Parts: sequence; C-alpha cells; structure tokens
Amino acid sequence: MRKFYEVDDALYAIIKRREATRRSIMILVWDYIRHEKLQDPENKRFIIPDQKMKKIIPKRTSMLRLTPFVNKHIIFHPSKKSKGPNKSKARAKSKGKSRGKSKGKSRGKSKGKSRGKSRGKSKGKRRSKGKRKGKKK
Repeated sequence: MRKFYEVDDALYAIIKRREATRRSIMILVWDYIRHEKLQDPENKRFIIPDQKMKKIIPKRTSMLRLTPFVNKHIIFHPSKKSKGPNKSKARAKSKGKSRGKSKGKSRGKSKGKSRGKSRGKSKGKRRSKGKRKGKKK
C-alpha cells in the first residue's frame, strides 16, 4: 500500500505537488537538484542549496543526509488511501495459489527430498580429482 504525504509550503516551492508518496517526493527533490545544478562541482556527493533549498537544507549537506531534512517538511495522513489496486489481494486470487515464500510448509511432491542438483553439495571451489591439498604421505 502506498502512503501519501502532504507537503508544506517550503517543499511545495521545489516539487510543485501538495501530496505525494515519499519515494516520488525524493525523486522530485533530486530532479530539482540536478536541474538547478546544486551539486558541488568538486564533490558531487554534496549539495549546495540555493534560496528555495535553504528553507529545507540550511547549509552544504551530503546527499546521504538529505532525507531527514525532507522528512521535516512532510506530514503523513493515515486516512488517505492508496490509489490503484491492492497487489496482495490480486496475487491471492490468481489461480488460488500464494506466490510468496512458504512459511515452513513444503510445496510440491518432494516431501523433504532434495529438489535440485545443487542441494546438499558444498558451494566451495571444486578440487581436481588428482592431487589433494593438505595431505602429506
């Protein structure tokens, strides 16, 4: 389920939307940063804010620290419902089978037997059949 957030005026000036998902808000903020060329030319991991961005990010900041600043300007409304179909219900209806991971139950006819060739074998390097390492005569 997608959660929609309401955006305050400072963030609205940048992304031009009143409500959006957290993911789309961050994408729009990054589009603004790239469009306005706010990345530090010497070190692209840092953002140098312009007048609009200074309301959100007060000073030169790493891109990894951008999210907490943006989070201060969004408000979650639990009453807002997602737009679009609920995927979990759609999956359960398809052929009456669950497509998720099984939770302790075996699927199929194997009943504990190995299903594939790789089961039960080590994942390490193969050794040649000739000389074995580590054994001395």
